[in-house]
Amino acid sequence: IEEKFRVIGIGITAAVISTSPRRGNHHAYVAIKTHDKTLVSYVNLSKGARTRVEEDKAISSLVVTMLADLEGLATESGKPWKD
Repeated sequence: IEEKFRVIGIGITAAVISTSPRRGNHHAYVAIKTHDKTLVSYVNLSKGARTRVEEDKAISSLVVTMLADLEGLATESGKPWKD
């Protein structure tokens, strides 16, 4: 595939802090797919440890780190996902 036509799909589903109390865990699943690679990750967020904004930032940081790995860029956090 030519670089100018490179397509990346990102899927995220999450259960995070909200205005209504949640009975279950706070967590997120992230999947990223290119034409030749698939990355999948699950993160369990400690309930009550973060604000909504902080949980959103944690999940967003995971997505950015996974995208950096797809591009071969080094990250400090390692690889918390399955190739």
